Amino acid sequence: MFKYIFIFYILVSSISCSQISRNNVTESELIVEDGHYKGKPFKERMNFNRRSWYFDFTLVFDVLWVDLKKQENFSKWLSTEESKYIQECDKLYLTLMYEKSPGPLKKSKFKELVDKTGAKFVELAGFKEHFKSHGEYVDHLFQSYELKGLCYYKDSKEKLDISFANFPSTIVF
Repeated sequence: MFKYIFIFYILVSSISCSQISRNNVTESELIVEDGHYKGKPFKERMNFNRRSWYFDFTLVFDVLWVDLKKQENFSKWLSTEESKYIQECDKLYLTLMYEKSPGPLKKSKFKELVDKTGAKFVELAGFKEHFKSHGEYVDHLFQSYELKGLCYYKDSKEKLDISFANFPSTIVF
């Protein structure tokens, strides 16, 4: 009798384990605290929203974003040229994107999906120069990420539903 129960348990376990997805998306938050501008320290928190795509236990794609318009001090890191986006954009997100290379998910596909919303990626080289000197830039390995601004206009579609093949769908921005 014990033999049959054991065989049944093994059979059920193997069937249930085969139903676990190898492709997962997680939601989380990452906080970058405090900084310096023109030699003076400031206290502020950038609370990044984060979506991470995993194949098995390997991170294959990652995107983080925070609304720079809500960052009184961190937004001072924008160059004079970049500051115009504060007025032009309804929302200006700082985005950080990572792709494992080679990997199944690509930043180009993500950017293509964002373009369909009417939003536009912009360069933030001045901001990046300040951010690169922040201790948490190295701590979080942001040198492996692509830093861009994302300008949402009034007529941009607000929410973006990201659907990568064989991964669960998720909402960003």
